[in-house]
Amino acid sequence: MSSVPENDYIDARLAAADAIRTADAKLYQAKTDARFDKVDARFDRVDARFDRVDSRFDKVGARFDGVDARFDFLESAVRMGFESIREQMAVDRQRTDEKLAHLEVRMDAKFSTFQSEIIKWMAATVLAGVTISVSVNVYLFNTSKTQPAFSAPAAPLVLYIQPSMEAAIARLPLPPSSTQDKKK
Repeated sequence: MSSVPENDYIDARLAAADAIRTADAKLYQAKTDARFDKVDARFDRVDARFDRVDSRFDKVGARFDGVDARFDFLESAVRMGFESIREQMAVDRQRTDEKLAHLEVRMDAKFSTFQSEIIKWMAATVLAGVTISVSVNVYLFNTSKTQPAFSAPAAPLVLYIQPSMEAAIARLPLPPSSTQDKKK
């Protein structure tokens, strides 16, 4: 049942369909390649931009390296400055401690001198107070023994008012309260 012309026809149809599919596939492949070429071109442009950004970042990084180097220098300078300040402070502290020790020795010497002076004055004051107290008591005892215990009463003092004085007193007006008291 199969004939050669029929097979040729099917083969021709298959070949034509295969050719159409191949052509369509090539056309689709060409369109796809064209699109990928456009995308690749865009990626190339983006890559170029990233390259420019990377080069800028490299420049900024180089600047930061310079800044880091400056900060390292400043940090070491500050560290050395603080170390010298610490050394100077240690020397000053040692000098101050020596001066304070010397001052303490001088103050102790003056304090002991002052303390002995205070003790002398206190002893002298107490001795003077005792001497004065004893002297006053001795004086009082000595003076009280020579005087009699009871002295004789002295003669009474008599005052005489002169008559002219009496007349002058009688002529004086009495105060108002005393005149009213007499009338009652």
